[in-house]
Amino acid sequence: MLFREEILEDDLITEIEELFPDQQAEVETNGYDYDLNWDQYKNISKVLRVYTVRENKRLVGYASYILNNSIHYKTKLFAANDSIYILPDYRKSGTGRDFLAFCEGRLAEEGVKSASMTVKNKVNFSKMLIETGYELEETNYLKRL
Repeated sequence: MLFREEILEDDLITEIEELFPDQQAEVETNGYDYDLNWDQYKNISKVLRVYTVRENKRLVGYASYILNNSIHYKTKLFAANDSIYILPDYRKSGTGRDFLAFCEGRLAEEGVKSASMTVKNKVNFSKMLIETGYELEETNYLKRL
């Protein structure tokens, strides 16, 4: 497996979009179809980090993080995970753990002090997060209006 940081350009967007139907079917429970605003992602390119997992040249997973100085802690750089997905055939083999460690290493090199990860209830990998040093910090609820 090859892990790397990539710039979000049209070729990578096309590859990520090819994974979306599987990702949406697996994790989304809100009834919405993905309609990603790629222009918005490009607008935040200075604070967006995209990491990929490739087998040979084939994209088999990715993660994206948004970096920010918290309004509560202006001197601390934080990373909020926007999305993470690895094709099912590449899970439970250590790929996810290794990929997460790679992402965290790159973030730490940039001075990130903590990273947050949101986990969907439908595909809950909290056990792996706890085993790799994450702590339960808060619980989110969603109300459809």
